[in-house]
Formats: sequence, C-alpha cells, structure tokens
Amino acid sequence: MQLPSIPTADLIWDEVGHPISKHHNDVYYSRENGIEETQHVFLANNHIGQRIQETDTRPHLTVAEIGFGTGLNFLCCWLEWHQKKASGNVVPLHFVSVENTPLLASDLAKALANWPSLSHLSEQLLEQYPLAVKGCHRLVFEQGLVTLTLYIGDAEEQFNHALFLADAWFLDGFAPHKSPEMWSSTLFDIIGRHSAQNATFSTFSVAGVIRRGMQQVGFNVVKVPGFGRKKEMQAGQFVANTNTSINQQLDLPWFRGSLGNTPNLSACDYDVTIIGAGLAGATTATVLTARGLKVLVIEKQNEPGKGGSGNPQGALYNKFSSDFNVQTEYALSNLLFSQSYYHRTQKQSDVKFWNKCGLIQVAWSEKEGKKQADFLERNQYPKNLLTPIDAKQATSISGVPLNHGGLYFPHSGWVAPKKLCSVLFKNSAIDTRYNTQIKKFTQNADTHIWSITDINDQEIATSRNIVVCSASEAKTFSQLEHLKIKPIRGQVSVVSSKTEYPLNTVLCGEGYISPQNDHKFCFGATFDLKNNHCEELEEDHTKNINQLTEWLHSAKTLLSKTQITTIEGRASQRCSSPDYVPIIGKAPILDEQIDRFSKLRNDAKAKFEIPGAYYEGLFVNIAHGSKGLSSCPLAAEFIASQICNEPSPLSADVVSAISPSRFIIRDLIRRKL
Repeated sequence: MQLPSIPTADLIWDEVGHPISKHHNDVYYSRENGIEETQHVFLANNHIGQRIQETDTRPHLTVAEIGFGTGLNFLCCWLEWHQKKASGNVVPLHFVSVENTPLLASDLAKALANWPSLSHLSEQLLEQYPLAVKGCHRLVFEQGLVTLTLYIGDAEEQFNHALFLADAWFLDGFAPHKSPEMWSSTLFDIIGRHSAQNATFSTFSVAGVIRRGMQQVGFNVVKVPGFGRKKEMQAGQFVANTNTSINQQLDLPWFRGSLGNTPNLSACDYDVTIIGAGLAGATTATVLTARGLKVLVIEKQNEPGKGGSGNPQGALYNKFSSDFNVQTEYALSNLLFSQSYYHRTQKQSDVKFWNKCGLIQVAWSEKEGKKQADFLERNQYPKNLLTPIDAKQATSISGVPLNHGGLYFPHSGWVAPKKLCSVLFKNSAIDTRYNTQIKKFTQNADTHIWSITDINDQEIATSRNIVVCSASEAKTFSQLEHLKIKPIRGQVSVVSSKTEYPLNTVLCGEGYISPQNDHKFCFGATFDLKNNHCEELEEDHTKNINQLTEWLHSAKTLLSKTQITTIEGRASQRCSSPDYVPIIGKAPILDEQIDRFSKLRNDAKAKFEIPGAYYEGLFVNIAHGSKGLSSCPLAAEFIASQICNEPSPLSADVVSAISPSRFIIRDLIRRKL
C-alpha cells in the first residue's frame, strides 16, 4: 500500500555534504560545481537567457525537465529570469518537472544549503515544496510570473497525462546505465508529443539510448563540449512536424478543443471580463491581472462576496474517498494548493482572513468511524497532511472534550471568504463594476470579440475572453443554459455565548464549527434542496444547534438557550453539479457538440476523429458547492493557463472530470439528448 504517498529518496551524503542516490549510486549534480554545470549543460545549450527576453516573439517560456532532484536546475533557471528581469522586460517562465523519488524537505534544505547564492530563491521553494504524494503540484512565485509544475511519480505515467508544450527540455534523470528502466521508447514518445515548435534539448549524457530516442521522435542530435571532466554532452532541436496545441494531448475527442485560446489581437476594451465577484471571480481576476492582462469584473451586488462566498468563516476541508481515483486526486490537489495559496496571500495582507489552526475530521458516528478505518487501510498519506488520532489526542489538539477520534489535518483551518474577496479586489489593476446585471453577451463572427450587454440593453464592454463565475446564475445566459447545476440553500449560525469554549481547531462531523473569531462561534450549515430563498430562518438555527450538539456534546452548554447572548445567521445558495464536481473550462456549443457526437447514442464506444465544439474565449468557473474554499484557488490557475496557453496545473484526467462538456457526452450515451 503506497497511494497516494510516494517513497522518498534514500540518500548518502559525501564528505562535503553533497547528496548521492543510494538506490542508483549516482550523484544529483556535478561534484565540481553544480551551479556551473547547470548553467553550461542546460541554460547555455538551450539559450535560456536569450529566450527569456524575447518579449516580442513569445508569450512565455516553458522549460520541461526529466528528474527534478534537488531543484537546482529550476533555481538556476529562475535566477536567470530574475537577473534578466532586473535589467529589462522578460516573459513569464513556466518550469515543468517530474520526480519519481522526491527528496524529503529536510534533505532538500540540506542539499540547497550548499548554494548560498541561491538562498533567496531556495527559501521560497522550500516554503512551497510539496508533500511526497502522487500527482501534479503547482507552485507559484513572482506573483505568478514564475511557476513550477512538479509531477511526483513515474515519469511515463505522470507526463503521459500532463498538459503542456515545452520550448526546452532538460534531460537530467540519472544516467542511463544507472537507471535504464526510465529511458524507454515510451518516455521519448511522450517527450516528442510534448515538444513545441523549435523546441530544444540538452543532457549531460552521451548515451546512445538518448541519442536514438530523441532522433526517433523528431530531434536532431549533436555532440557538444561537456562540462568539467566530461569531454562531450548532447543537445539538439525539434525538427519534426510541429506541435501547436495541447488539445492533441486529450485522449477523448469530445474534450479536444476545450483547452487554450486562439490568440486574438482585435481591438477591444479588456483582455478578460469576469462575471461574478465571489471567491471564484476574485481568485480568477487576481491570477489573470498578475499575468499582465487587463481585467474587468462585473457584479450585480454592491460589493464582492455577497453570494455563496459571503459567510464569516468556512472550513478549508476536503473529504477523500477510500479509492484513489480521479476525483480523489483532484480533491487532494485542491487542498494542497489552497493551503499554500492562503498562506502566501495572508502574508501580503494585514486583514486576517486565514487561520491555519488545523482541522479534525471527527469520526462522530459508527458509520463514519468505519469509513475512516477503510480509508486508512486502503491508503497511505503523509502524516503532515493528515494523521489518525484517538479521542484523547483529539481532545488535546482541539482544546475541548471529544468522545471520538478522527483524522487530523494540521495545515488546514478556517477562511473568512468575504474578507478574502475584499482583500483580492484591493488590487488596483482590477477594474470593477458593481450594481450591474448582465443580460447577455454576443460574439462577433469575424473578430471573435465578445460584446457584453446589461439589462438596460446598454453595451458595458468588449472583451477577448469572458469567464462566467456567477454560480447558478450562469444558466441565465443562452450559451450556458444547458449546464447541469442546482442551487442548494445553506444557512450558517453565528453565536455569542456566556460560556467559555476554548476550541483551538476546526471540527468537522455532521456540520462544522470553527474556533472563536471576534468573540463569536460560526457553525452549520444546513443543506436544503427544497427552498431557494436566502432569508434567515429561526428553524435553521435550531437545526444547526441540534445537528452539532448531537455529536459534539461539549458544545451543549455553549449553545444552550440560557447561555446564548446573540444568534445571527446567513443563508445563501451553493451552486453544485449533479456529481458534486465543479464545472470549469471552456464552454461547449451544445447543438454542435450533439451533432458531432450523436453516434454515441447507438454506440458508446464509437470512434471519432473530429474534436469537440467550443466557444472561443468563453469559460465557466462554477459549481464549487460547499468546497469552494478548497477548489477556487486552483481553478483560477487552471483558467489562467487556458487563456494564456500555459502548462496546465491539472492532469488530462482531471481536466476531463471538471469539463463543462462531460454532461453532454453522458446524456448522449444515456440517450437523454
């Protein structure tokens, strides 16, 4: 049993403190000078310094690497970008890497301590360095202008499902004679599939298996002077049929066409217009603005965070399935990224919206206890992500008496989403229009520019792209009325009490309760499919109190009628999908999608060559339900990657699972369309 945990590297340290792989009996970098080796072998032979400054001819530079190791190549690449930025304009840098046996964070820190000149960057890497769990991890630096997308796991498996096109390849895995199983023909095929037009590569090795493998997938290969005592190394350029779109990398034809955006240079008011100023809209606007795009946010209310994102406190929480499937992989990616996101964002703000107080998923019932036992039996997660605790430990950690143990998430906590939305919109580069309701948006057939009209039939703005983040109201637009979404009413309760209740962590059972904030406790929430209003109901306060105290007995006095001094609440409509997975990505054209794939009605395994049909420049980011605090930050990164044609922070399997097209295809197969 390993999933999703990945075994970490077993190291030997030489006499001067450089790491050596015990399993492969190979060094991670040159013992002569690791930085100089990286600069010669990888940066110089891929012309990284020059390409970083090609602002007139390229939107960004994507470097891909086989073998992340100590991260030295990434740090040197980032340093080059940093130095060039200080003297002029540079393009965004995206670094995509894979590592099968990642270093422990403590070992990484020890290895990078050998390079004091990189300490200002290595400290930032260490702060975001991911846990050793399988899958895709997005790390964000320089306000999004430098990203590291690190895949943990087998190189073939991980890159086979990755979505990116590389401008340069650093082939820096262990030497072929030390690790022959890695340098397979399949891996070289994947490299070819992920290579952009005029991509380059370099490697310290002169092994024939690398030369033949790269030649077979379309690279010319030459020997050039090596570093130090190595007389020669290999480098080359991609000369095969050029790859121009990551859409080719999606397995199922109906999802092809759903990635990226055709560059549109026609004159208009904005690069991106976002409809909705809740958490989805706020995070998306911030990420896009950081990339230098001109962004407008339109909101029908008079301020941000008035809808489902308006609660005073919410739990940063994801419940994982016992099966490590695509949905679990996605939930894990969301949780890890959001924990890092809130930490980074809080450091930049004086407004307290995030508290990493920890969270306990309480085994509050016999059924829940059995689920957690099954989960732990079938999965292995790092202890600093989650760890099982008994009732005594839960009581000690939480600060209040608990009759049950559970799963402890030390890096989770609570978020104040309304405060967070306000913090994000303080970014002066974001244009906002409140008290404005959109009636429709239409696209010019020739220029593909969108025109956005309000309910008074007045044109508000023109835009190259639109991202609809308006939850259930997305269905009011004709292009999106087919989306399968449902509103779910939820009411939270906020209480002041005479009773002292020293709760230290968020507790999640049947409902949740957060530690005291502003001398009040926030808990709930109801789950109501029948009512669609947002009025505060006294009966829902009673439901919340009864639901919580049924398993959290220590809160009975706190929430008794004789002790409560004030009780208030807030009701809103969560927007959910039928499968409770968010709907994120480019919007499909319903009639054309049905027409192209109508054969699925009679043959669910029918073969197709044609791609799906999608509106260029129209995206949705909705249906986050009760887990939006976890899913919105990474969703924003994904939307930005599509609009800017950058490497995706999500695997192809996850992209298919969240695609707005998935319901059309399911309904065709089930003959509902």
